[in-house]
This record gives sequence, C-alpha cells and structure tokens, in this order.
Amino acid sequence: MSSLYKLSISGIRSFSPTDHETIQFGTPLTLICGQNGCGKTTIIECLKYATTGDLPPNSKGGAFVNDPAVADRSLVNAEIKLGFISVDGKSMTVTRNMQLARKRGARGANTFKTLEGQLAVMARGHKTALSTKNAELDARVPQYLGASRAVLEYVIFCHQDDSLWPLSEAGVLKKRFDEIFEASRFTKVLDTIKTLRKDMASDIRLIEQSVHHAQVDQARARKIRDKLAASTAQAEQYTGQIADLTVQIERLEREAERLFSSNQAFQRTLGEHQRLSLVRENTRANYDRLERSLAKVDWPDEELARALAQCSGDQEKTRAALEAAEADRASAADAMSDLQARFHALTREEGLLSYKQSQYGEKVARLAELEKTTTQGELAARQKTLDTALAAKDHEIAEASSRLRAAQSSLAREQQSRAHYMREAEECGQRARELRQKVALASADQLDAERGELETLREKRAKRSSGARSDELQAQLARDKITLARLEVENDDMVSKLASASSSAELQTRRDVLRSSHTRKKNSWRRNVEAHGPQFQQLLGVDLDPASAPEVLESRIRELEAAQKKDAAAEQSAREEWSRAAAQMQSAEENLAAARQKLSQHTNAVSAVLEGDLSEYENAVSEAEEDHRAAVFNLNTFEVTRSYQLRAVEIAEKSSCCTLCSRSMSEQEKNRFVHDLQAGLKALTAEKLRADVDATDRDVAELAAIRVDVVQARKLAGEIAALEAKAAASKSAHADLSSSLETLEASLKKTTAELSSLQSLREPVRAIASDSAEIDKLEAEIKELEGELGDWGSEVPVYELQSLQKQKAAELRAVRQAVSDATDEFHFLQKDASRLEGQIKDKQLLISNLEKALGQTISLQGRITEQEELEKSLKAKIKECETLATEHESLCASLTKEVEELQRSRKEIEESAKKEIAALKAESDTLERLRADIKEYEEKDAAVVEDNTRKLEEVQKEIEASKATMENTEARIKQLQAEVNDFKERERQMRDNMEYRQLEKELDRLEEQLNELDVHNAEVEKERYEVASKKLRDQISELTSSLYGKEGEVKQIRDQITNFQKELETEFKDIDKQYHKEWVKLQTNMLVSNDLQTYSQALDKAIMKYHSMKMDEINRILRELWNQTYKGTDIDGIEIKCDVSNSGKGRSYNYRVVMYKKSSELDMRGRCSAGQKVLTSILIRLALAECFGQNCGMIALDEPTTNLDVENAESLAAALNNIIDFRKNQKNFQLIVITHDEKFLSHINGDSYTDNFYRIERNENQHSVIKSLPIHLMQDD
Repeated sequence: MSSLYKLSISGIRSFSPTDHETIQFGTPLTLICGQNGCGKTTIIECLKYATTGDLPPNSKGGAFVNDPAVADRSLVNAEIKLGFISVDGKSMTVTRNMQLARKRGARGANTFKTLEGQLAVMARGHKTALSTKNAELDARVPQYLGASRAVLEYVIFCHQDDSLWPLSEAGVLKKRFDEIFEASRFTKVLDTIKTLRKDMASDIRLIEQSVHHAQVDQARARKIRDKLAASTAQAEQYTGQIADLTVQIERLEREAERLFSSNQAFQRTLGEHQRLSLVRENTRANYDRLERSLAKVDWPDEELARALAQCSGDQEKTRAALEAAEADRASAADAMSDLQARFHALTREEGLLSYKQSQYGEKVARLAELEKTTTQGELAARQKTLDTALAAKDHEIAEASSRLRAAQSSLAREQQSRAHYMREAEECGQRARELRQKVALASADQLDAERGELETLREKRAKRSSGARSDELQAQLARDKITLARLEVENDDMVSKLASASSSAELQTRRDVLRSSHTRKKNSWRRNVEAHGPQFQQLLGVDLDPASAPEVLESRIRELEAAQKKDAAAEQSAREEWSRAAAQMQSAEENLAAARQKLSQHTNAVSAVLEGDLSEYENAVSEAEEDHRAAVFNLNTFEVTRSYQLRAVEIAEKSSCCTLCSRSMSEQEKNRFVHDLQAGLKALTAEKLRADVDATDRDVAELAAIRVDVVQARKLAGEIAALEAKAAASKSAHADLSSSLETLEASLKKTTAELSSLQSLREPVRAIASDSAEIDKLEAEIKELEGELGDWGSEVPVYELQSLQKQKAAELRAVRQAVSDATDEFHFLQKDASRLEGQIKDKQLLISNLEKALGQTISLQGRITEQEELEKSLKAKIKECETLATEHESLCASLTKEVEELQRSRKEIEESAKKEIAALKAESDTLERLRADIKEYEEKDAAVVEDNTRKLEEVQKEIEASKATMENTEARIKQLQAEVNDFKERERQMRDNMEYRQLEKELDRLEEQLNELDVHNAEVEKERYEVASKKLRDQISELTSSLYGKEGEVKQIRDQITNFQKELETEFKDIDKQYHKEWVKLQTNMLVSNDLQTYSQALDKAIMKYHSMKMDEINRILRELWNQTYKGTDIDGIEIKCDVSNSGKGRSYNYRVVMYKKSSELDMRGRCSAGQKVLTSILIRLALAECFGQNCGMIALDEPTTNLDVENAESLAAALNNIIDFRKNQKNFQLIVITHDEKFLSHINGDSYTDNFYRIERNENQHSVIKSLPIHLMQDD
C-alpha cells in the first residue's frame, strides 16, 4: 500500500526559487496551518501536480511559478519533488520541473515551459531513473500510488477552488463520478463487444452469402462435369472415324504416286519442249532487240575481238587521266574554300571595325559638346552649398526643439503640482469627515446609561468570584505552567540542536551521494574519451572537446550524408547505364552467336551438296543443268545414234568406207573403225543413259534445294560483320562503364564507411557531452553543499540528541496532560467569570471612548473648520495649475508644429540638392567614359583598320587566280569525259556484234533440238494420265472433305472440353473445399457471436452489481459521517442518488446529492447554505476516499472549516478524530489537514497522533517558509 513521506518545493507561487522548503508527512495525521495568503494551498497544488501533472485552476501561462518580476530575475526555475512508498513497498521519488522566463519590455508576457521530470526508485541503496517524459510520469505515478487519476484529482488532492464539486451542476457531477467509477473503461469494453458483435453479424451475413454462392457454384460445376464427360465420349467416337478416313486417303495417295511415277517420260518430254520453247523465245527477243539497234560490222570474229581489247585499253588510260584531273579540281576547290573562309572572316572584321570607327566619330562629337556645357568644379560647389543650407536648418531645428523641451518640462511640473494639490485636498476632506463622525458619536445621556450597566456587571462578577477550589486550581496551574515553560524551552533547544544536526547529516549524505555520482560520471567520461577520442581526432582532424564535439560531429555527418546521397544517385545512374550496356552487349553477343549458328547450319547444308565456296554456287547450278540437258538429249537421241552407228558398222564391213565422208579405208583401218564403233555401242546403253539422267536430275534438285541456304548464308555473312562491329562497340562501352561504375562504387563505399564510423560516434559523443555537463553541475552542487556545511557544527551525535528529545517530549506530554486536566476542571468555574470580565472590559472601553469624545468636541469643531479652509485654498491652487497647464499645452503644440515644419523644409532642401548633385555626377561620369573610349580606339583599333584592308585586297587577288586555275581544270575534265564516253560507245557496239552472232548460232541449235522432240505422243500419254489422275484426285478430295469435317467437329468438341476444364480450374477450382470451408466458417462465427452476447450480458450485470455495491457503501459511510458531524436539526441525513438511464447509446448514470427532511427527499443543490455545502463536500470526499483508496489511504483537506460555524467545525473535528482512531492502525492512512483555524486543529486532538505541526509563514523577503513546531505551541496559541 502506498503512502507519502516527503515533499520539497522550490520556485512555486510565493516559495523562493533559490531555496527548497521541505515537509515530511507522518501517519496518521499531518497538520499544516498559517495565515491567509502564506502559501498553504500551494501544498495541495504541488501534491496534485506531482501526482497527476495537472496545473491548478486558473494558473495557465506560468501563474503557478514564482513571477520573475517579483523575484528580480529573468528566469525562474521551479521544482516539486515528492517522495512516496509505492503499492509494492518501493521507495520512489517523482520530480517535476518548470521554467518561467520574462520577456523583454514592460508589457512582454512571460514564457512558461514544462521541463522534463524524473520518476526514480531506490533499490538496494541505489537510485534508478524509470522515466523522464512527462506523459509517462502522468500515467505511471497514479499506478504506483494505487489510485486512479480521477481519485487523486477530485478526492485525495482536491483544490480549494474545486472542493464544492459534489454540489455542482448535473453535467459536471456526472462527468466526475463517471471518471471516479472509471465508467468509461467498462463502457468502452461493452461498446467494443457490441461493435464486435455488429461486425460479426455483418461478417455472418457476408459468409452466408458466400455459402449460398459456393452452393450455387458447386451445382454449376457438377453440370459442367457432366457436359465434359459427354463431350469427351463424342470426341473419342469422331476420332475413330477420322482414323478410318485417314487410312483410305493414304491408300489413294499411294495409287496416285504410282501413277505419277509410271508416267514421267512424257512429262520430261513436254517439260523439255516447254523449256526449250521458252529459251528460244527469250533468245529470239534478245536477237530482235540487238538487230534493231545494231550497227553491223563485217569483220571476222578474231579481228573483232582484237579491236574490243584495244578499245578497252584506251578507255582505261583515258579514265586514269580523268581521275587525275578530278583530283586536281578537288584540291583547287579546297584551296578556294580556305580562301573564301579567310575572305568572309576579314569581311566580318571589316564590318566591326567600320562600326567602331563610326562610334569613334560620334563619341568625339559628344565629348566636344559635353565639354562646352559642363563646368569644372560645379559639383563640389553645389555640395558645399547644400551642406551650408542643411547646417542652418539643423541650428533652427535645435533651437525650436530646446524651446519645446522647456515648455514640456513646465507643463509636467504644473501637472505634478495639480496632482499633489488634488491628493492633499482629498486627504483634507477625508479628515474633516472623520472628525464630523467623532463629534456625532459624543452623547452625555448614552454615557450615563453605559455607566449604570457597568455597575450591574461588576456586582455580578463580585458574587461569582469567591471559591477556594478556584484559587487552588489557579495555584496548581501556575506551578505546572512554570514547569511546562521550562520543559518547552529545554525541548525547543533540543529540537533546534536536532534540526541542526539532522540538516548537517542530510547535507553530508547529499554531499557523499553527489561525490559518488561525480566519481562515477568522471570515470565514465574518462573511459569514453579514452575509447573514442583518438577515433574522433582521426576522423574529424580536431581534438574531442565535450562542449563543441556534438555540433562538429553532426555538421560533418550532415556533409557526408549529402555527399553519400549525391554519390548514391551517381552510382545508381551509372549502374543503370552499365545494366543497359550489359544488356546491349549480351543482346549483341546473343544475336552474333545466333547468326553464326544459323550461318553454320546453312553452310553445313550447302557443304553437303556443293564442293567449294558459296561463290561457285551459280556455276555449279549452270553446270548441273547443262549436264542434265545433255543427259536428257543423249537419252532422247539414243536410238537414232545407235541405228546410225550400226548402219556405219554395216557399211564399213561391206564397203570398207566411212558412212559420213565416204572415205575408203584399208583393212586395218576398217577393223579399228568397226572395233571402236562396236565398243561404243556396247558402252552406250539405254539403262546407263537413263541412270545419267536420274543422277543429273538429282544433282539439279539438290542444288535447287540449297538455294535458300545459299541466299541466307550470304545474307548472314554480311549481317555477321555488322553484328561483330556492334558487339565490339557494346563491349568497349560496357568496359568503360564498368570502370566508371567501379570508381563510383569505391567513392560511395568510402563515403559510407566514413559516415558509418561517424554515426557510430554519435551516441558516445553525446554521452561524453552529457556527462561533462552533468559533472560540472555535480561539482557546483558539491561546492555549494560544502559551503553550507561550513555553517553547521554539531558535537553530539544525532542518535543521542534524538534520545534526549524523546525524553523531553515524554515529560512535556505528562505535564501537558496535568495542565489539561486542571484546565478542564477550572474551565467550568471560569467560563461565566471570563464572559462577565469580557463584558465589563467592553463597557469600560466604550465609556472611555464616550468620555474622550465629549472632552474633544470643541477642539474637533476647530479642526474641522481648519481642514475646510485648507481644502478651499488647495482647490484654488488646483484651478491655477490647470490654467497654467492649458497655456503650456498650447505653447507645446505650437512649438511641436514649428519643429515639424522646420524638419519638413530641411528634408525638401536636401532632396532637391541631392537630385542636382546626382545629375552633375552623371554628366561627369559620362565625360570620363567618353575620353576613355576615344583613347582606347586611337591606341588599339586605328592601326587594325589599315591592316585589315590590306589583307582583304590580297585575299581577293588569290581568289581570282584560284578561279582561273579551276576553270582550266574543268575544261580538261569535260574533254576527257567526252573521250571516255566515245570509247564506251565503241566498246558497246563491238560487244553487241559479238553477242548478236552468238544468239544467231543459239537459235539454230534450239530449232534443231525442238524438231527432234516427239511432242505428239507425249501429249496423248498426258491426256490418259490426267483422266486417271483426276479420278483419284476426286476420290481423295471427297474423303479429305469428310476428314476435315470430322476434324473440325473434333476440334470444336475439344475446344469445348478445354473451356469446360479451364472453367473448372479457374471459376470452380476446389469449389467443394471452398463450400465446406465457408460452411464451417459460418458455424464458427455464429457460435462466437453467441458467446460474445453471453459475455456482454454477464459483464453488464457485473458492472451494475459493482456500481450498486459501491454506491451502497458510499452512502452508508456518508450517513455515518453526517450523523457524527452535523449538529443542526434541519437535515436528517444526506445521500448520493444514482439514476440509471437506458438510451439508444447504452446505459448511463446520472448523479445528484439529496437530503432528507422528515422522510422527504430534496435535492441539496440550490437548497443548502454555504456551510452545509462545505460540510457535505468534505464528507462525500471522505466517503469516496474510504471506498476507492484502499491502496492509497491518504486524503488532504484544504480549509475544511470554510463557512462552518463553531459548533459544526468542532463536530467535523470530532468526526475526523473518530476516523483517525478507526484507521490509525492502517500503515498507509494519512490525513493531511490544512487550515488557518488553529482552534480547529486543537479540537482534532493532534497531540495524540503527532508531536509536531507545520506552520507556513512569510519571511523578511516575503517568501513562504515551512516551519516544523511542537504541537503544544499550537495549543498555547
């Protein structure tokens, strides 16, 4: 359970900002008293601020802190330190710090700051800080005290201004009771549960929809699966039919191939005839073309060939001469370009110099004109005139200002005199009124009546003053009081010594603690400096200075962060460029590799057919086609050749002569001739010729098949060269970017490493700076404590002084008890005597005043007349002062106007003169600038003009010579071009003649070949072949159409199957699992929602039960306290009524305080007196503290007797006494009573519970100080 044990205050309200005033809270009672305005309520305010962080009412803007103007300081630091025992028995200290700064200027507002505080715990002799943030302190301190923030603010440490809150308006009362009961916590829980159930209901509706949708999707998926099975079966059926049709089509195609293979002869004949016809037509067209444009020559072929060769040689020589002439022309053109460039440059320079020359003439004329109009020395003379005029005006202004100040001084004197006379006149009037009142009080009849009443009272006193017991009690009281006085003096001396010794011991303890902290901090600081100083010096180049190191480090870190950001951006940009270059290089290499692979494939395909290079492909194709034509020709003429050779053999054997030339042969020649012919016949067979045709046909087909490979290979060869160049360029660019990226990465890495090193120093440097500042602070505090310890001196140990003080206190209590018993007995005897004595003294004083008034009546009348005359004379002086003040005011106004007029005139003169001076200065600057420009032209540009003109003429002559050379060269080139063209025409004519003769021979050869082909038989065979082929094609077409139809249907069915499967895989994937999952989720959410409903109802009932139990307990305690305290008969009892309202937003409680009068219930608000309000509020707070403060058993009462009469104040004291007796055995019960009424404190019987009380008073500096005094001093007072 928690309790308070010490409070220290500095700089709060009227407490000094340089000293710490301390108060120790005892158990079960702490009494604090003092006059009004001495600072008693500040104790409550400090306790409330320390525990909750809330400032007192109406103290915004720094009113809670000692004002800097009063303290004569520019800055006031305030501190509140509260020591307490937490609910878990730990010793803790909370410190709150504030600052109030005075702004400059008389009307400047103060600046209030809430500084960081501290919450510390003492564990095993060491102080450990738990938190320094004010927000955390506001939350954690109430937790450690075991009471809510509302209970601390409204019940335990309630401010005097808010003490009547139980009888405030309904809204305020409800708000505070809700905070005390922490209704918002329970309401939030119920609202949260309600929100959860609402959200879950929404979720359940959504899940139900999901379940419904899943169920519908499940049914749709089932239908799609059925359609999928039917489509699959139909597709399989069509697939079988397609297989049968495919077999039939393949059989018919094989028959067509056999038919085609058996009818190739006529195809070859017709093909050859068609080919030869086309060749003949092309050759005939070329022949006709040449014949139309040809100039025929009759030279033999050999002479024509020699003439063509000679023409080609002469053409080459002429072309070489032409190229040399064109080279000369290009060289001359380059020279001409250079000359023209020089000419243009000199022309531009000529224009610029001409412009400068014209400007020079204009400036010379302008200079002559300005020298005529400008007078030397005029500027200085005008400046001197201005200074003289301004000095005269300044003298006039000074004289007028002096007269104005004299008039203002006279006006001020008259106003002061008038105010002085008015105060004296008012004082005279006041004195006259007081004297008149005294004269009115004097009356002789009243004096006689008062004297008679005095004699009556003296007779009553004489009758009641006799009695031996009274004398005996007086004697005993006199002896006991002497003893009590002696013991009190001795006890005060002992308390003073003990306080001195305690203060000295406390100071020594504080000094030792500070020294220990100083040593630890010093060692920690030294270790940090030794550990991080070299690194700091290495990285920053300066020694580690604790004062400036953080700023230097942060500055360098900011520089490096900016550099790192810049390097990172550059590195990122370079990396992106490198990535793009790498991608380009990879793409180029991949394209090159793909091209090479394709080239290899095409080359391999060509190499398999063609031996040699790709350039020989066309020659190979021509040779193969020629071989094929020869083989076909040999095969076609085989029978004719064979018959001719057989006929030749037969003629040779019969006639011994040659069939072709009819030349006769010898026997030997005949035998050899026959042998050769027979050998040729044996070697030349139809099968061999047919094989040659097939072989050459295959060669032609193979060469035709690789035509695409040859074209692609040649194309790829050109592309590969370009790709290789592109790959090389990409690789070079990538290498350059890699080098640049590595440089940037190294720079970024270096900057990052240095930044990381510096950032690692940030916390150590901050710690060093913080430790250094704290070391300086500790050294200052130690020095201050040592100075204070020099003023203390204690020879006796503290524990001996405490023992002696306890003995004296025991003796004092015994004597006090004896005095108290005698006083109680004597009180009954002396009560009436004291009352009569007081009445007699009052009558004697009244009679004395009446006698004095009667004796002073005449002198008072004279003094009244004197004061009236003095008042009249003072009023006349006031009127005279007002007249003089009016005259002085008029004079001041006229002088002020005169001064303003003089100042305005001076300003106009100064501005006008400044404009004239500025114009003169501008003319002077123009003269100087013109002279400088003219001089510069004469020294630099005049000579350049002549030189440029000479160069321009020389360049023009060179251009004319170059033009003549170029014209001669151009004429020679034209002559050579005409000769070359003539040679070309002669060469073309010769070549056309040779080609014409070759085409003529070719036409003859083609006619012979066409005549030898048997075209008629081939066409008959073709007709039979086409009929059979058409029949087969029709059958194949019919079957193919049927096949394509079936395949189309199968494809459509398979597309449907694919769509069904895709739909099942996408829209209805795992639909059964989803349905089951959503159904389980629905059931789970419904069960959880029902559980939340049950829990919400149970919690609501528990909250109502808790609230009703607490209200019953509060009202029970309130009834007991009211019956013990209130002594009136108009109110039988009071209660707190709680009305429950169930609105749409939930349950809420409305509170009101009621009183009972003869079984009638009435609201107390607006019906009770001020004293009843105070008493009711105090008792309600006591009842709330009893109910809600089990763990925090303290309560502070600030001025509890306000508006209470004596009887009710004594009753309240008795009730508090009963509460203390009832709870004094509770370790953490603490009642703190703050009041100015020390009689009220005496009725509490404080001496039974404590030996001292605290008195707050103002010292000579008007600062509040707290003094701890023995309890008996309060009773004597």
